[in-house]
Amino acid sequence: MLVIGNLLIFAFFLVPITRGVMQGRKKFSALGWTMFIEAILKVGISVILVYIGWRVYGAIVGVVMAVVVVLALSFAFIKEILSAVKKKVNFGGLYFGNLNIWLAIAAIFIFFSSDIIIAKAVFNSELAGKYAVLSMIGKMIFYGTSGISKAMFPISSQRFEEKKESSSVFRKSLIITLMLCFAAIIITGLFPSFVIKILFGAIYTDVYYALLYVVVAFSILSISNLIILYGISKNKLTKRSSLPFLLIFVLEIILLGFFSGNSPTRFAIYFIIINILILLWS
Repeated sequence: MLVIGNLLIFAFFLVPITRGVMQGRKKFSALGWTMFIEAILKVGISVILVYIGWRVYGAIVGVVMAVVVVLALSFAFIKEILSAVKKKVNFGGLYFGNLNIWLAIAAIFIFFSSDIIIAKAVFNSELAGKYAVLSMIGKMIFYGTSGISKAMFPISSQRFEEKKESSSVFRKSLIITLMLCFAAIIITGLFPSFVIKILFGAIYTDVYYALLYVVVAFSILSISNLIILYGISKNKLTKRSSLPFLLIFVLEIILLGFFSGNSPTRFAIYFIIINILILLWS
């Protein structure tokens, strides 16, 4: 198990590097295919290994094998980088000089995952597990739209460096993101129980009434993520502008942790309010 875990950590740290190169070089087809193949292999290999009797180990080994295969495949898409002539370059404070960017990105992912952590502290174990299902459905919206922001970011950055207008790229990305979010809101609003049953089973459908609010919250967060990445691409974020998210995070803990009671609906509504504040900040 220790060997498998180490392999998984090793692969997970390398895959984002190759994908970051593909994103930076605007190889979106290659990026999309590697992510699609990884998802298919994870499910396929894991199911086969579990079926032949490997049980939990089969699921873990399936994930490791899928990540390793995709990592090897990724190198084929960036072979011009691997064969490039090495040159010494001074980045001039790449890490601490861009602390505002790190904070902005961290803010998105903190709010992306903090709701489940707070829910676990607020609700009993059963209700917390059911809310986690709602949160995972909401996160699907975020993941589904994040590809748009990933495609927009390098294009907008390049146009900014070349002193070209990039607002049209942002508008198109925003329109597509809004369309996807609205579609998700309509579907989950009309068929909440059906969506939960299809994805996670009928046992979780008794909290269907809160699904729409959770989806709205993550839809707003998806839009904020797009706006923040656009701001980063145009070098508009400063250290001062990236700090207010700490105050919003404290407010989230207070609202969700102390005023939501034992109600997933109230919890999700407060989460919407927090994400509206993030949107205004972005």
